[in-house]
Amino acid sequence: MAIPTQPTLTTLCTEGIKKAGYPSPSSAQLTRAEDWVEETKNDLWNLEKRWKPLMIMTFGVTADGKSRYAMPSDFEQDLSVVILDGTHTGTLQAGAAGTATLASSESMTTDYAQGKLLLITAGTGLGSCSQMTGWNNTTKVATVTPNFTVTPAVADSYTVVDVHYPLRQSTIWDRDGDYYPHDSGIPTHYFPIGQGNADADESGEFELYPIPDDIYGIQIRYYANLMLLDLNSEVLKGLYRRWRNVFIQGVYMKQLQNDRNAKYYDELKIYRGMIDELRFKDAYGMSLSEMQVRIVE
Repeated sequence: MAIPTQPTLTTLCTEGIKKAGYPSPSSAQLTRAEDWVEETKNDLWNLEKRWKPLMIMTFGVTADGKSRYAMPSDFEQDLSVVILDGTHTGTLQAGAAGTATLASSESMTTDYAQGKLLLITAGTGLGSCSQMTGWNNTTKVATVTPNFTVTPAVADSYTVVDVHYPLRQSTIWDRDGDYYPHDSGIPTHYFPIGQGNADADESGEFELYPIPDDIYGIQIRYYANLMLLDLNSEVLKGLYRRWRNVFIQGVYMKQLQNDRNAKYYDELKIYRGMIDELRFKDAYGMSLSEMQVRIVE
């Protein structure tokens, strides 16, 4: 089956300008339209922070004795933070995008290995994590799906994750009031902290307690900030496809406004209606299937 061509920033801008009556948009018009796409993203972001396509999961690794960590660069709102650990650890003999050759001494049954997370805890692939979908106990090759975000290499350290410790969120002033602030161990709590520091800049950071006493994995599930998404990310490419009509309408409407065309007012209403419809469909808590009713006396 042929897959439709992936929309890009350029094709979205071109189509929007063409709708406004310019069959061959100039490079200057396309550059201007890129700003209008950013304005459309800002409209969407100001209206709703919890878009379904912007729920993302990422992984990291703690350091022994370090309690403060930066949130992902596109972070908007946290959902959960989980500490990952495991008893099967070692050094890779080889690494590839979709496979990793574990230590020669490693021994696991296929039933045990399949479905576990394989986390790279040091080296080239630091922080990369994927699910083991295949295991050969003779060759020590683990197959993962999807591919690692950063391809691991020989001598990278790894952990086969078999223990998950969900962390409890609390406020940073609760952390300030702790009688034993320097306790170390497996973290049980995380404390989101605001923006504006050298480690986390605009996206903020969080603090773990107790202070990690070893190298652990960190799994963070969060909503991404639409305005901070990497312009080359697969997430944004997916939004260009999923929200294509809204972006095109935004460019079309802005071009009409720029031209002082009276049709702008009608297209603005259509634009706002499209965003409202999109919010009902693609924002958590807005669809009928997610509504819950609780009766209390």
